[in-house]
Amino acid sequence: MKIRLLLFIPIILCSVFSGFSFAQNHKISDTFYSSIYSGDWSKSYSLLKQYKQSANTIKSKAKYHWYLGYLLLQKGDYFEAYKSFLESRTYCVKHGLLKNQAKAESRLIECLYLLNNRNISSEVINLISIDELIDSTCKIAEELDDDDIRIHCEYNKSTRAENLKDYESSLNHIENMGTIYQKQKDTVRYIANLLNIAPALSKLKKYQEAINVLNITESYYDKKDPENYRSRILVYSHKCDQYYYLNKLDSALITIKKAKNLLKNYNNLNYKIFVYEQLCDVYEKTETYHEAFLALKKLEQLRDSAQHQSLIKDIGEIKTKYESAEKEKENIILKNRQQKYTYQIYILIALLVLTGFIGYIIYSNSKKKQLLAIRDKALEKEKNDKLLKNLELQSIDAMISGQEKERKRIAEDLHDNLGSTLATLKLYLETLKERVKGDNSSMIKKTESLLNEAYEKIRFMSHLRQHGNLATKGLIPAVEDLAHKISYSNKVDVRVAHHIENKSLENSLELNVFRIIQELLTNAIKHSNAKNVTVNITCFENSINILVEDDGSGFDTKKIHPKHGIGLSNIKNVLKP
Repeated sequence: MKIRLLLFIPIILCSVFSGFSFAQNHKISDTFYSSIYSGDWSKSYSLLKQYKQSANTIKSKAKYHWYLGYLLLQKGDYFEAYKSFLESRTYCVKHGLLKNQAKAESRLIECLYLLNNRNISSEVINLISIDELIDSTCKIAEELDDDDIRIHCEYNKSTRAENLKDYESSLNHIENMGTIYQKQKDTVRYIANLLNIAPALSKLKKYQEAINVLNITESYYDKKDPENYRSRILVYSHKCDQYYYLNKLDSALITIKKAKNLLKNYNNLNYKIFVYEQLCDVYEKTETYHEAFLALKKLEQLRDSAQHQSLIKDIGEIKTKYESAEKEKENIILKNRQQKYTYQIYILIALLVLTGFIGYIIYSNSKKKQLLAIRDKALEKEKNDKLLKNLELQSIDAMISGQEKERKRIAEDLHDNLGSTLATLKLYLETLKERVKGDNSSMIKKTESLLNEAYEKIRFMSHLRQHGNLATKGLIPAVEDLAHKISYSNKVDVRVAHHIENKSLENSLELNVFRIIQELLTNAIKHSNAKNVTVNITCFENSINILVEDDGSGFDTKKIHPKHGIGLSNIKNVLKP
């Protein structure tokens, strides 16, 4: 009986903190704890699943792992409970949730004691020691000056003292917890804490005092919380122990039967086993062997059921691990398949991009070739046009050169041949003038006048067709000399105005400009009967402007027949680009 009591005490101590979970979400907390106390595990898991779906903050995730650990702890799965509380503490430490960290640490200490009592060891369990957890919890309590965390600290110290068999210190720490509950006016947890004081008194062999404490808790639960079957079973179980130690076996039997009657309302196999173990001990002590045999038979059935449940649980865990492994394998295969499809899509996209790029390059090169062909064609056309232009210019230059030679020959012939003939004719006329007298003298004078006029015109035309000054002095002096010679006759006054600034021009260009001016002056003298002629020559950048003005009669260029306008046609041919 004593050994069973020592193993059961941590389960009793769990009830102290049922109201000490995370303070928020009271509604779900109350329903969750009620389902645990009533042994309705499916409802507990369902509520926990609902809570997990809404756990979208760090604090709520930490709370979820705490709730899960508490559920596993009450079911007796201490190792999994330890891992859940450790996960909750990790969240709290990482994000500075000190108060919640202290609560998780208290549960970790509780789980470690239970695991140590069952000689269960693991690398996960050895990550942190009980003393480190207790020191951390108490330090947080002082840092935050928080009574709730101080309760955790006192609870942990009580558990450590109990394991060291320092039952007096253990009792003092539990009583300190009760003092804090009274200060907080928390009757529910104060009563729950009495369930911890009773076993502590029992260890000190103060059995009657323990019964007195348990009577208080029994009265409270019967009146205030009759459906808290878990706590009521614990009360009757503890009272049975005290009566058993005091050898009040009748009272012990009556009390444990009350606990047995409550088991039908609290579906917890561990509690059933524990109650039937006490029932067997009492029947055996009272030598009621038939009842003891029946109780033992029921106990064996319960143990077999527990073993069967444990086996089912192990099979379920293996099945779950197998299904998880298979699912993970399927996920890996699916992931590899998706990666394969992804790579194929990437390759297809890359090929499309490459094809498009190559197509673009081909199109671009084709376009460039077309542009080059067009440009080459344009260059060829420009080259041909330039060649034709050069040929035309050469033809014009040859024509002008031939014209100049012809003009020079005609001028020389006029000067040398016709001029000398007219001079000889004039000598003859002078001789005839001396011999002829009388009425014929007027005819001779008229003939002499016509001869002189013909001689002057021939002389003028000879000088007009020559351009000796153009070759030696340049364009402007040649034009000025030509104007002076024309003005010398006193019939036409020719003036030259220029703005060329002695720029040197090509010989052929100077000759063309001179012949244009010469042709225009000839036309003015022959056709306009002008008295004054002005020649303006200006040069700006790459152009030469020639303006010849006179005060003569003028003419309409549109009415000139091509056969009669040879001079103007020559000017147009020279001016063609």
